[in-house]
This record gives sequence, C-alpha cells and structure tokens, in this order.
Amino acid sequence: MDVFIYIYTFKFMFIFNLEHTEIQFGGIHVGYSPSGLRVSQFARRSMRLKEVIFAGTTDMTLRNYYKFLQKLQISLLAKKYCIFTHNCRHISLRLLQELKCDEGTGSLKLKRLS
Repeated sequence: MDVFIYIYTFKFMFIFNLEHTEIQFGGIHVGYSPSGLRVSQFARRSMRLKEVIFAGTTDMTLRNYYKFLQKLQISLLAKKYCIFTHNCRHISLRLLQELKCDEGTGSLKLKRLS
C-alpha cells in the first residue's frame, strides 16, 4: 500500500507560521499534537494543507499497523509533547520507519524539517 506525508501550515500564537505533519496509510491519518496521538479517517480541516508527499509503499497490513498504533498511543501521552524535541515530525519519522517505506523521497524531506 502507498504511504503519504501530509504537511499542513498553521499560525502559532497568531504570529509564527509552523508546519504540522501527518502520515496517511490505508485511508488513516495519524498525527501527534499537544492533545496526543490523533488517528482519523479525515485530513485536518483546521489547518491549511501545504503539500502531500509520496513516502513509498509498505507490505504492512492495516491490522498490524493498528496494533503498532495502540502500543504507540500508550507511550505518546499529550504531556510528553514538546514543540521542539518531541513533536509531530518525530512521530511521523517513527511511523515511516515502522512502515519500512524508504523508497520515496518523503523520509529525506521530513528529516530535513525535523
């Protein structure tokens, strides 16, 4: 299945333009924010979509992906979120590593953003 990185922009404190990343796989969008891990069938509507990047393909099944997300959700409590050191980009990279999809250019671009 194909894996995509969604990059959104939003205003932080009404001044700074920041970017938020999510991973889309099998119709599921997964992101991380101050409210914790977000798993949804829908893309963000509160942010402006900047770019969608093909990250590669994976052989992982949706069932195994959900199992991984359940384990990840326990370790990614909202209180651990830090905009500089433990944010959506770090979690997106971790998801890409778990999905083992390095053939696309998305992982490299995401690493540069981190």
